[in-house]
Amino acid sequence: MMRIGKLLLYTFIRRILVLVERKKLAKEYSLPEDDLSWEQVDPDLKKWICAACAVNRQVFHMDVHELGGFVPGSRLGKFVIRDMMMLAWDIYSRRDLIETIQDMIDDKLAWQLLRVLQLAGSGYVAGYLTLRESLNVSIVAGQRLQKVTRSWEGLANAYARDYANYMDCESGGEDRRKAFQKLRNAKDTPYTVPFDMALVKSW
Repeated sequence: MMRIGKLLLYTFIRRILVLVERKKLAKEYSLPEDDLSWEQVDPDLKKWICAACAVNRQVFHMDVHELGGFVPGSRLGKFVIRDMMMLAWDIYSRRDLIETIQDMIDDKLAWQLLRVLQLAGSGYVAGYLTLRESLNVSIVAGQRLQKVTRSWEGLANAYARDYANYMDCESGGEDRRKAFQKLRNAKDTPYTVPFDMALVKSW
């Protein structure tokens, strides 16, 4: 029991030290000004991005119709997403997020490109990316996704399969297959735009 307590204390202290160090570096990557608003964005582009990320958002009980899984400006969303990024990705700052996206964006696996899309939306909710930055990354990742898979079903199957393989978690893959089926058959299904629609800037 004492060993477990020491391990938890060590983990807590390490996390605090990392946060302090990352805050010092965060000034180098301050959020730029951005005057882009949702009124300037093609509604179908938002629908496509949300549809692509819908399985992941559904599994984590988020809003599948919102970029990043939360309504814009949500304080709860900012707290939840930042905590998830720290625990699951070791991302503590805007700098960490940008470096992670840069490391993954050139991958040719649907699994990795979809994760880039998810991170772009999450980064917006967390306050690490502007709306413009998030959408720019999403368009690039989305266009590359369209080259490696051809349908919403194909994307969902690839995501579930690769999640199970890379995370060594078959139950997690099955959860994602079930989530896709539920979303596809829902009255408010997010899959209302074609997978192969043109992903372009409207601003």
